[in-house]
Amino acid sequence: MKINLEYCNMLVTKKLVVLDHGEQTVTVYPYDENVWRSPEDFTDEDGNYVLDSNCQWMVVDDLNIKIF
Repeated sequence: MKINLEYCNMLVTKKLVVLDHGEQTVTVYPYDENVWRSPEDFTDEDGNYVLDSNCQWMVVDDLNIKIF
């Protein structure tokens, strides 16, 4: 599984963590609730929706990833 933290901006307090089962990746995006009505509306910098039917997601305040 690949973990992609390149989008993780520490200035935004919340993070959108996307588990993509099809691509076997975990990607963390900065998430501002004042900009996006819901995580389903979230798009990347190219305007593509980041969530699809192969994804699970969660919005968190603090990010603590442990790899075993």
